[in-house]
Amino acid sequence: MHKISRALPLLLLLICWSSPMAAAESYRTGPGFILTSSSYSSLPGWAEDRISDLSEGLKSACERIVQRRPEELLGPEGLAGTVADWKKPCAEILAAVGQQQPLRRAIERNLVPMQISDGGKPVEVAALGEFSVPGSRQRTERFQFPLYKKPNDLVSVRTSDLDSSLPTALLFGKLENGRLVPYPTRGEIMNGALNGKKLELVWLADPITALEIEQRRGALIQLAEGGTMRVLVTGNNGRPALHLGRLLFSDKYKAVKFRGRKPQPDTTIGAAIEWLKENPEAAPGILAQNERIAFFRETTGATPFSTWGFPLISGRSVSVDARFLPVGVPIWVDLIDRSGGNMTRLLVSHDSGGQTYRARKLELYTADRATEAKGNARLLVPEAAVARLEPVRPVSVDTSGASSSRTR
Repeated sequence: MHKISRALPLLLLLICWSSPMAAAESYRTGPGFILTSSSYSSLPGWAEDRISDLSEGLKSACERIVQRRPEELLGPEGLAGTVADWKKPCAEILAAVGQQQPLRRAIERNLVPMQISDGGKPVEVAALGEFSVPGSRQRTERFQFPLYKKPNDLVSVRTSDLDSSLPTALLFGKLENGRLVPYPTRGEIMNGALNGKKLELVWLADPITALEIEQRRGALIQLAEGGTMRVLVTGNNGRPALHLGRLLFSDKYKAVKFRGRKPQPDTTIGAAIEWLKENPEAAPGILAQNERIAFFRETTGATPFSTWGFPLISGRSVSVDARFLPVGVPIWVDLIDRSGGNMTRLLVSHDSGGQTYRARKLELYTADRATEAKGNARLLVPEAAVARLEPVRPVSVDTSGASSSRTR
């Protein structure tokens, strides 16, 4: 018995040494949520997912990453590490593109799944589908509200191009006297700030439809002249985006007596849009308070592209809030949709913007059906990136009953 007791500490040490990721570790991130390490064997549906369906999405993301400077940070405060951390993972992923099991093994060897926890709330994913609405290339009595093309004087700046220590983000503005200044707001544009510049891409029946197209990142326009026109977001004016659901329930609006139903505290974007449709007289003033407005381009190709230049893959490309999550990295989701169906698959964050808020709200691009789902999401990052994250210090209770933090 004594021999077993003496050997037990050594045995435990060997077990821990041989399985560095066996115990779940939690890490605090700069953006304010928690990442917890997990194993691929714990991911429901991982072994069955057709990873090769995402080959082009992973390929485009890795090709973009490896072209950047080695010291450049990926994501806010280097959440997903540096470009140098991704060199080996991307080399193996690119070598395995199109091959089901080799691609899966390349991911398993090089990337750690980190579960996202944002205040204990489940991750929410909206699968938007392609939106089809009527419109016209010419302004008519019916179609009076334009979607605008990207203005020539709109300047975009990638922050990491200026300073590699900054998180990668896109800023938009215009140059005045050698300075980058804010672009006109949605309200200013609605009041004519772009009139006479010939930037009207297509005309719609109402401004609420235009807002819907912005939320969905694009649409298929059924033209009054005949035929169709596919439009996609190609940028925005760089102004702050306002969540209309929250605005409608704010103190400013909740007491206003509009026709129709009253907005509720949990008002979603979809519900807010429906409410605006029922209260069209209120729409212009409310929309103007969301200062951000998107600009569009017409696309004739079968494959649409995100505002970051990535080809969008139906059911596999997701938009994130770039203030909290990196663009261009894999994300595993384990979700249940409104019909009770499971959605377990590997995605790539190919875009940012829309109505994504914080780490737990994502928008999935789909070419067919729209749905909403909730569950878990895991960010896949290199081990070198995990090593730089701040561990969540466990809390212990001392003999006097006061709690204290233990250092690992």
